[in-house]
Amino acid sequence: MIQVAYAVIWWLILLLIGLITFPLMSRVCGRLPDKGYSISKILGLLLLTYFSWLFASLHLLKFGYVNISIAFLILLALSLYLGRKRLNFKNLPLKSMLISEALFTVAFALFLVYLRYKPIYDKDGVTIYQVMS
Repeated sequence: MIQVAYAVIWWLILLLIGLITFPLMSRVCGRLPDKGYSISKILGLLLLTYFSWLFASLHLLKFGYVNISIAFLILLALSLYLGRKRLNFKNLPLKSMLISEALFTVAFALFLVYLRYKPIYDKDGVTIYQVMS
């Protein structure tokens, strides 16, 4: 049962990253029908990992929770600063956002089902099926 909780937490974290990056994407992709919401998670993950990698590579911070948290706060500040003029809650494309979120949730669930039944090989090449309970 704990695996289900972990999956829900991951889904919520990805949702939060997408929502935080949405103001930035609405500035960059404002002419798209969904104003860039469908690709905001991808860009958010890309920027979050880039900032974390940059801090660790420049030896500013050791990679860990603090590094990721600071990168997350920088992503939030960057998105709110650059997307502040485009952030209009009256003109949000809710239908497109819900369709995009539903597609992502279905793909995420299918990936979790795949991982549940994925064969695992040991060092001798023998297939071991580990079914998570």
